[in-house]
Amino acid sequence: WAQFFGRGLVHPTDDFSENNPPSHPEVLQLLADQFAAHDFDLTFLIRAIAATKVYQRSSVRTHASQSDSTTFARAAVRGLTHEQFFDSLAEAVGFYQPYRRDNPFVIDSESPLGRFIELFRNDAESALDQRSPIQQALALMNGDFVGDATSLTPSRTLRAVTEFPLMSPEERLETVFLAALSRPPADHEMEVFAEYVTQAEGPEQRASALADVFWALLNSSEFLLNH
Repeated sequence: WAQFFGRGLVHPTDDFSENNPPSHPEVLQLLADQFAAHDFDLTFLIRAIAATKVYQRSSVRTHASQSDSTTFARAAVRGLTHEQFFDSLAEAVGFYQPYRRDNPFVIDSESPLGRFIELFRNDAESALDQRSPIQQALALMNGDFVGDATSLTPSRTLRAVTEFPLMSPEERLETVFLAALSRPPADHEMEVFAEYVTQAEGPEQRASALADVFWALLNSSEFLLNH
């Protein structure tokens, strides 16, 4: 439950005691009973939680009472974990993260993933309590990995989009939106970004403008947050 919602029915999740009762004891008991009845199948438990109305709620606040995170009255907006963020970024830009064949579960501290884990490390007990320090924001805007990921030569995604000769500017924009945000651009986004890209003179300048758009999408709250 805590993994999906950022806060457990018991908070903190490692303090199951009489002095720390669950916020929704009936829900916890139902989940526990069904988990046991299905031979402790985690896949069943995940599907059951994902199928609930509470998991499918919007993060938009429509009433003041929804500010209390313990009620689960709306979806909580929270940052991705460092592993989730790095994997999302790697998927978007086409980065291949090599692993150690002798021990694939050991992360090289000098690898891009290792540096991200160290930089984004957070000791908050709840995902809802995590804060992003200024170093993280600067790393996203100016760091080497994100810089390479949004440069024309190192980025596989950008290179493929800009070098394919049969795509229109609108199709290139739609492709980078799909790569970064898993959705096509809205009409107003297409209008603004298409104007920015097409006003550039020459193929190289238009490709550079498209890289700027990709950088902006990867630094947007839609990419950075689980919402």
